Amino acid sequence: MSFTVDGQLSSSTNPLGEGRKPDLRVKLLRLYNLFATLVLLGVIFVGLFIKSQLENESRLANLAVTQALAQRLDAEADPLQLRDEMAAWLNVIAAEGPIAAFIVDPAQDVIVAFEQNMPFDTDGSLGSWRRSARRTARLEGSGSFIATAPDGQDWLLSYTRLPQAAHILIIEQPGAVAFATSQLFTLVLLGVMVIFGAGGVFSWIVLSNMLIKPLEDLGTYSEHIRWQGQLSATEQARLNTLSMREDQLGDLTRSLQEMQKETA
Repeated sequence: MSFTVDGQLSSSTNPLGEGRKPDLRVKLLRLYNLFATLVLLGVIFVGLFIKSQLENESRLANLAVTQALAQRLDAEADPLQLRDEMAAWLNVIAAEGPIAAFIVDPAQDVIVAFEQNMPFDTDGSLGSWRRSARRTARLEGSGSFIATAPDGQDWLLSYTRLPQAAHILIIEQPGAVAFATSQLFTLVLLGVMVIFGAGGVFSWIVLSNMLIKPLEDLGTYSEHIRWQGQLSATEQARLNTLSMREDQLGDLTRSLQEMQKETA
């Protein structure tokens, strides 16, 4: 009879290390990854939408400035006077940043030019690119577009016709300056994503060390007590440390210690 009981015990129970349930750490990690992915995708989607709106507002603002300046200029005035008027207006807009303005006649000749802190054209490629961009600006009466210079820098070109003339006013500004607000927003968004990621890693480490690892240890100690009847000195010291916690995990540890005494 006793042999039958022992046989039933060995067949109905699992020895140490066999038949473990799915790892809680893996489940929580998958759940966190899913949550983090959804949050990051949402942040990226909203961020791209806001960035697009900010860039559109910057383009409209630059075009409005170009149109306002065109209303103040007289194409028949002296070129030096026109240049002085553009300089006074654009100095307020761009401060010390790079900016350029041109008045182009129907023959595509530059009547008046004003440049401030523009990059030095070492091989002539920048000048050729700017002439090509000015020809593109003449295709419509008013508007703005982004063009990429040979050095890889983006430029915002805003253009409009002067009143009662076929001349066109073109204002060029680096994208880094024209879209400074949207670029600042992008940096802030990246900072938020980095902080979120770092916070998630920190939270996972705390959760793992404060909850998951102790639960794993208690499960292991319970198996050792059940099958071996005792714990090693290191395991016993760890169990005593966990029993001093005042949370639910401490209550569970103290219950395990009571079970250990009863088993002994």
